[in-house]
Amino acid sequence: MHGLARDLKYAWRGLGRAPAFAAIAIITLALGIGANTAIFSIIHAVLLRPLPYQNPGELVRLYETEDAPGNYPFAGPDFLDWKMQNRSFADMAAFSYGQDINLSGAGQPDHVIGTHAEANFVRRNSPVPTGPWRAVEYPAQVFARESFLDEMAHAAGRDPLDLRLELLQPGDILKLGEAQIDRGRLIAALKLVAEKSNWRGQPTSLPDRYWGRGLACNIYSDDCFIAQVAEVSVGKSAGDIRVHRIVCALDCGRVINPLGLEGQAESGITWGLTATLHGRIDFKDGAAVQENYSDYEVLRLNEAPVFETYFVPSELRPGGFGETAVPPVAPAVANAIFAATGKRIRRLPITPEKLSS
Repeated sequence: MHGLARDLKYAWRGLGRAPAFAAIAIITLALGIGANTAIFSIIHAVLLRPLPYQNPGELVRLYETEDAPGNYPFAGPDFLDWKMQNRSFADMAAFSYGQDINLSGAGQPDHVIGTHAEANFVRRNSPVPTGPWRAVEYPAQVFARESFLDEMAHAAGRDPLDLRLELLQPGDILKLGEAQIDRGRLIAALKLVAEKSNWRGQPTSLPDRYWGRGLACNIYSDDCFIAQVAEVSVGKSAGDIRVHRIVCALDCGRVINPLGLEGQAESGITWGLTATLHGRIDFKDGAAVQENYSDYEVLRLNEAPVFETYFVPSELRPGGFGETAVPPVAPAVANAIFAATGKRIRRLPITPEKLSS
């Protein structure tokens, strides 16, 4: 350190003796360092900065080729076919650039050149941290599909059960890519739940309450087939919702542990009812208001319906069962509410306020 201090002292004296040379040297160094920094910043932003994806080194671009050199665009149906048969990539997204777009609104229309891209093409950074829900993507998809099937059945004047059974004909194995869907097994689950719930029986009459049954079904991971019927009543004056009974019929192959399977079904239905009737998070000042079970409402014992779980006899190899009972709950309850009140619910949770609006 003593030698460094002495060298700096001599250097400072030398610069003092030749101030013009010192100024030129300092300016030259500053310009060189500044220019290098600016150039590197531009190169880093354009060429070196990692792309906004989790593993940018794994990104690849797919395109069609022909005998002539060059890359050629592909048709939308071809891409959907690639995506369905994909077993190599974690995800696939399509985009097209150089699209002529006309924007119109309150002012003058404007012509721009833009890009069409799928929603999963660009990462969406949400200010709200999220994680997998039980049954992951199934609940939202099954709620939309089974609710819409019920709407179509009533619009056509058909029984919702009969429409589903007809759509599943001829009851054979449907091949979708590498997946093989045994429609006959889902038909068996639907028929069993209809029998055990007395689907075609007379509606229950309750004083001061509307009453209805709702049906929903689903296939989980190609090897577990489930159908549910919910019996629900709605207060004529207060509009309060009560789920009295949920009948569940399932086929997941040979049952090794019936009590364990029944417990999984009941816990999944309870979870699904919590989301259907109470599942809501409020945000204030960028943070969730609900913190724990004291202010996040879950299904209580006095709200729990009668659970009935039945197994379709099978000698096929056992399939998985854990989240399977969750997805059909919301559409079964929503369809039952429509049967009781004539009111369609398309957004969860289902509350008396939504029924009265």
